[in-house]
Amino acid sequence: MQKFHVSATQETPMIDLEEGKIMLKGTFYPENVISFFQPAMNWLEEYYRSDYFQNKNNPTNLHIFLPYLNTASSKIIFDVLIALESFHTKGHNIKIYHYYDENTQDSFFDIVNDGDFEISVEHVKRV
Repeated sequence: MQKFHVSATQETPMIDLEEGKIMLKGTFYPENVISFFQPAMNWLEEYYRSDYFQNKNNPTNLHIFLPYLNTASSKIIFDVLIALESFHTKGHNIKIYHYYDENTQDSFFDIVNDGDFEISVEHVKRV
């Protein structure tokens, strides 16, 4: 699979997608979240069907640092987590690493706490 990359702006996160790694970093409040994130969702749908992902022993790690999300962006991230949770319960090797700054309120904590996820999230304080 081809790697997928979007550079960060003031309103959108950096997105790096490749076999085994999903990385989102930055603020996430684009004017139209669907049109911004749709190419990444298309890549993820293709990834979920890939030979690499279908081998349940291959790891997939989500690295996420999103200090601010608006409501629409939170819904997109929640949908990604639900998909990963579904694959995790089917035996896929999925890990989530959440990076946060001690001094900022982080919306991702709320998403994880509001969902009833079996997949574990490792919270990593940034220094």
